[in-house]
Amino acid sequence: MVSYDGSGKERWRLPLGPFNKFYGFGASPILVDDKVILPVNQDSPGSYLIAVDETSGRLRWKVDRPAVISGYSTPIIFQPKQGPKQIVIPESFQLSSYSVVDGKRVWWVRGLACEMKSIASSDGEYVYINGGASRRINREIKSARSLLKTRGRDTIRITIS
Repeated sequence: MVSYDGSGKERWRLPLGPFNKFYGFGASPILVDDKVILPVNQDSPGSYLIAVDETSGRLRWKVDRPAVISGYSTPIIFQPKQGPKQIVIPESFQLSSYSVVDGKRVWWVRGLACEMKSIASSDGEYVYINGGASRRINREIKSARSLLKTRGRDTIRITIS
């Protein structure tokens, strides 16, 4: 990962490889507060999510995600009405939310495809994602604060209160 200033001068560089990705990288880094967030989804040696200090390039936290075997989705930031900001990212077979502060997983929903490429979106109350199972199934959510509803065949609608 490399950061440049407005004149094109390199500010910092953080080596991340080697990678084991058949089709290459698809996810883009996002900026939230003072962190650059990047998901690295790959086969063995394993997927992870990182937060890098936007000024220094220093690694702030890294979360291993061994269940994520492939994917190309860019995360989004979700701000619940109460509580801290969350990183929401489609992963292999699930949609997950991680704390911006420390990278700990906040909640997840199973029922997505293996190799996600779409990006979640939010209207401030709900999180939407395209790419779920082709048949209607009951999806389980792992948070007492979250309520799952399905909408259509391939969209998950989540209320976080």
